[in-house]
Amino acid sequence: MVNLLGKIVRRLSRRPDFDHLIIVAKPLEGTLPIYKARIPFDFEVLPPDIEEVEGRLAHVPFEHRSDIEQRIQHGDRCCVAEFNEQIIYASWTAFGTCYSYALDREYELAKGETYLYSAYTLPKFRGYGIHPAVTCRRLRLLRSWGYKRDLAFIEPKNLAAMRMPEELGYAKVGITGFIEVFGFRWYYHRDGRAFSALKRRNYWQKK
Repeated sequence: MVNLLGKIVRRLSRRPDFDHLIIVAKPLEGTLPIYKARIPFDFEVLPPDIEEVEGRLAHVPFEHRSDIEQRIQHGDRCCVAEFNEQIIYASWTAFGTCYSYALDREYELAKGETYLYSAYTLPKFRGYGIHPAVTCRRLRLLRSWGYKRDLAFIEPKNLAAMRMPEELGYAKVGITGFIEVFGFRWYYHRDGRAFSALKRRNYWQKK
C-alpha cells in the first residue's frame, strides 16, 4: 500500500510537459530543385557497414551517432558531403518506419515514403549551403530508387531549418506532438494523410 501511494504521489508531482514539431513533405514527381553549394563537395551514400560508418563519422558529435548500429540494422542510410577528404556533413534517411528523438515516438512509413533526419554540418562549414545542396542530390537519388514522397520534422523555433524546406519545395502539411500530464502522455498527429501508413495518429501512453 505504501509503495502504491508513493507511486501515485510521484506521478501526481510530475510537471506537465508538451512539445510539437512541424511536418513537411516533398513529392518526388515532376521537377526537383537544384541548389549549388558555395564550396565544392563530393556526395556519397555510405555503405550499410556499421564499422565503416562509425569510423568515418567518428569526428561528428556523439549525439548524432550514438545509435549508428541500430540505424543501419533498421535499414537507414547515411548521405554525406566530403570536402578535402573529410566528411563535413551527414544526414540520414529512414525507410519502413522512422523515429522522432524529440517526441520519443515511432511512425510507420508507406512503401513509397522516406524520412529525412539527423542532418548535421560541421560548424566551420555552415553557411555554405551544404545541407540544401546535399538534400537536392538525395531527392534525385531517392526518386531513382522508386520513392514518391520525402518527409521530415522541424522544430518550430529553428527558423533557419524552416527556411530550407520552403526553398526546396517542401510544404508544411501539419504538426505532430504530445501533451503530458501526471505521467500520461497524449500523442497527437495532424498531417492531411502525408504519413499514409500511420496506424495510430492520436493515443495515450503512460511514461
